[in-house]
Amino acid sequence: MSAAIELTNLKKSFDGGKEFVLKGINLSIPKGSITMIIGFSGTGKSVLMKHILGLMKPTEGRVRVLDKEIGDMSRHERLKFRVNLGVMFQYSALFDDMNALENVMFPMFEHKKSMSQNDMEGVASTKLKQAGYEEKHFFKLPAEMSGGMRKRVALARALALDPEVLLYDEPTTGLDPILTEMVDELIYDTHHSKKGHTSVVISHDLHAAFRIGDYVVMLNEGKVLKEGKPEEFLNSSDPLVQKFVNTGVRKK
Repeated sequence: MSAAIELTNLKKSFDGGKEFVLKGINLSIPKGSITMIIGFSGTGKSVLMKHILGLMKPTEGRVRVLDKEIGDMSRHERLKFRVNLGVMFQYSALFDDMNALENVMFPMFEHKKSMSQNDMEGVASTKLKQAGYEEKHFFKLPAEMSGGMRKRVALARALALDPEVLLYDEPTTGLDPILTEMVDELIYDTHHSKKGHTSVVISHDLHAAFRIGDYVVMLNEGKVLKEGKPEEFLNSSDPLVQKFVNTGVRKK
């Protein structure tokens, strides 16, 4: 299977090389899969995602996304390239002064300036419905939405430009079990609604990793500790993997 994302000897330091957050990540994320990137807090999961998005430059190593070298791009080229990447941020990160429709239209304002207002509204409406958000709530501000509604709007915004790769940054942080399961199902259903679509989920949620993931990558202290199919983790003899798995994974 070809790779959507390839990371080669990826290292990141914020203090000039005295201490590294990422310590030589070598990883190939398969195209068309749901890949779950898991690990204890502080293992470098979010820093890794920022490199994939081109928001951070590696101290060493290479980042290749959809056969393009991110490090070789200019700032303008990276901005243009990001239309291929959709992101659902932790805590949704909606704009407080924009209603649901306007939040979803925002990426189009940024990247599709030639589109008419009516066309943007049409796409936003379609994406909101695709995410299971009801039309009667289109004009609500984030403060007027429930937690589940905000997640659906955030997903619709991530889908606005029809990206090839969708990234989710801790999408279920702070949610109760019912909302967590709803978001997991949204990720799963969204992924399988588009052939060839690649999903990368940064998560500490073991239930999601083993319920919806095709491929799982575990980080520990800035390195890849283990990668493979979910069942390989369940059967691993590595003490750290066992410790993580035993914190609450339910077998299918």
